[in-house]
Amino acid sequence: MAGKFKDFINWVFINQCGVGDSLVCFKLCCGNIFYKGDIFRWVRVVTTRNVQELVLVFCPAEPFELPYCVVTCESLRVLKIRMDGSVLKLPNHFRFHQLKFLHLEEVELSNEHLTSCLFSRLEKLKLDSCNFGTMTMVDIASTSLVYVSIKNFVDNRVSFVNCNIKISCPNLKVLKYGAPLAKDIILENLFSIEVVHPFFFDSDDVTEEIVAIDKSCMEVMMLFLKHSPNLEVLNLFSDENYGWDENWKFHDPSESVVCLESHLKSIQLTGFKDEDKEIELLRFFLKYAQVLKKLIIVWDRSNDTSEEAIEEVLKFPRASSHVVVTFLNAKPKSRSRYRSI
Repeated sequence: MAGKFKDFINWVFINQCGVGDSLVCFKLCCGNIFYKGDIFRWVRVVTTRNVQELVLVFCPAEPFELPYCVVTCESLRVLKIRMDGSVLKLPNHFRFHQLKFLHLEEVELSNEHLTSCLFSRLEKLKLDSCNFGTMTMVDIASTSLVYVSIKNFVDNRVSFVNCNIKISCPNLKVLKYGAPLAKDIILENLFSIEVVHPFFFDSDDVTEEIVAIDKSCMEVMMLFLKHSPNLEVLNLFSDENYGWDENWKFHDPSESVVCLESHLKSIQLTGFKDEDKEIELLRFFLKYAQVLKKLIIVWDRSNDTSEEAIEEVLKFPRASSHVVVTFLNAKPKSRSRYRSI
C-alpha cells in the first residue's frame, strides 16, 4: 500500500504539475510509512513550484532536519509541522523571505539560537504540545510578530519548569499561553498587546485559556498588566486547588499600570466561589481599571450562588463610570439586582 501511494504521489508530480505551475498548498500526512529521503524529495519538488503553504505530519524515527530548500523557498508563507514529539533540527542559516505563519505541533526544539532566529521573522506563531528538550531559554523576540500562542496540555511539564520563556514583541496584539508555568517568564516591550489569554497549570487535563489565581500566577498577571500598556481583554480562572499567600498584595498604588488607566475594557473571571481573595481581586479591578466596560463573573458550577457576595461586589467603588458588572450562572430573583451600569 505504501509503495502504491508513493507511486501515485510521484505520478502526480510528473504528470499533473508542469514546470512553472504554482501550488497553493501541499499537505503530507503519512505517519512513518515513508523514508526520510522520500519526504525530502517531495518537499524539494513543491518548493520549486512556488508553494505557498506546506503542511508536514509524520513520525520520523530520528531527528529531522528542516530541508534547506524550505528555508530558501521565496513563495512559502505558511509552514505547519507535526512530528509526534521528534526533534526538529534547524539549518544554520535562515532566509524565509515571505514566511508569515509557523505552526509547530508535537515537535521538540533543541537549539536556542536557531529557534530564536526562526521566530524573529514571523507574524504569527503557534506552538502546540511542543517540547523544549534541554533548552534553558525560549526567546521570542520580534518586531513583526502580532500573534503568539503557546499551548501544552500533554505531559511536558519538566520541559517548562527547566526553561525560561522570554517574550519581547513590540507589535504583538494577541498572546495565548495555556501550559505549565515556566521556570521564569520574562515580558518586555508588549506595547501593542490587546488580548491576553494565559493559563498556568500542573496537570494535563485542562482545556481553558485563562489565568489561575495563586501567588505565582498573580505575579505573572501583574507582569502582563505592567508590560502590556494596550491590553484590552483579560480572562481569569479561579481554581480551588491553588493556594493563596496571606501576604500577597495585588498592586502597589504608587506604581503606574498604563493598561488599567487607559485600555483594559473587558475582564472575565470564571470559577468564582465567593472566596475572600476572589472578592479582593474584583475590588482591585473595579478600583483601578479606569476605562473598564465589562466585568463578567462566572460562578463555579459546584458552588451555590450567594446574593450577599453579589451585592457586596456591586457596591464596590469603581474607577470607571461605564462598567457593567455581570454575574453568570447565578439565579437572580430579579435581573436588576445582579446587573449594574
